[in-house]
Amino acid sequence: MGTMLEIIEIIRKIEIFFFHSVRPTIQEQGFSKTEMMILMSVYHKKAFRMTDLAKMTDVPASTFTGIIDRLVARNFLIRVNDPEDRRSVLLHGTEKMQDTLAQMHAMFDAKLAEILKPVPQELITQTIENLNSIYNIVKESRTGHAQNECENCKNLYKGGED
Repeated sequence: MGTMLEIIEIIRKIEIFFFHSVRPTIQEQGFSKTEMMILMSVYHKKAFRMTDLAKMTDVPASTFTGIIDRLVARNFLIRVNDPEDRRSVLLHGTEKMQDTLAQMHAMFDAKLAEILKPVPQELITQTIENLNSIYNIVKESRTGHAQNECENCKNLYKGGED
């Protein structure tokens, strides 16, 4: 396996393990994995075009609309007409979403701190720095396709994601 593929595979394994370890917390709040992914995306960006978020999450439009309807009904998201494009709808998080995800982040941080307790802090810090360096290199490479034309890349690279 190539070096980059090894990195991606390790990150995927960590993500899967971590999700399974926090799944009870997510389920206690009544969220599915997809709902949590959508809420986390909106939480970090403050607003998201519905169509862009559907593409980024790779959820079919009919399924995505139902998920959003449920999150709006539960008062976690609101739909707002996009002032820049009247055909587009923006998703914004509510105060309830902000409060709920802030509490869940604290629980996730505590769980991750417990899992990583045996790992020296210097190694954690170095790993974060190294992964950020790799991310920045990949982000700037613009290899594979025109990122300036790709809606998924535009949405990933702007806002609070960097």
